Amino acid sequence: MIAAENVEKHYGDFHALRDVSIEIPDGSLTALL
Repeated sequence: MIAAENVEKHYGDFHALRDVSIEIPDGSLTALL
């Protein structure tokens, strides 16, 4: 399993991501755009 919790990303003053979490189970195919 791959997990990312509470991810945040800023570009200068722009807050692009705020508290984003994802959990990908083993054996699954997932694409992030």
